[in-house]
Amino acid sequence: MKRAILFICVAIVAFFAVMIVVDYDHGGFQITIKNNLDKDVRHLSINYPGGPKVITVSAHSTKRVHIVPDTRGEASIVLVYETGNGKQQADIFGYIEPGYKGEAIIYIDSLKDNGELGLTVDEKLNVY
Repeated sequence: MKRAILFICVAIVAFFAVMIVVDYDHGGFQITIKNNLDKDVRHLSINYPGGPKVITVSAHSTKRVHIVPDTRGEASIVLVYETGNGKQQADIFGYIEPGYKGEAIIYIDSLKDNGELGLTVDEKLNVY
């Protein structure tokens, strides 16, 4: 009987230890880019303190990027795309500070005549 109680106690402690490790928040920002176009989008740049990160998103696909900015003050996270006629910029997180974290989904839905992307940014910022 004592072994059964000890086993149950150890199992409960182990369960909570695993739950803490699984739920551990690594911080930073999770950015998902959904390309709904029929062509690849190349040379997308996510600019942030400690960055940039340059990525390509294939046609009709999704790309996930996790970044941890080296923020020592106020900053922002910006998506930059070379249009051929210049640069297109879109704020992903317009204002961040140390300790901030968040998630964003960027939808690429169209390509305009001037080469710019039709973007929608849906972001959720958590402060501390």
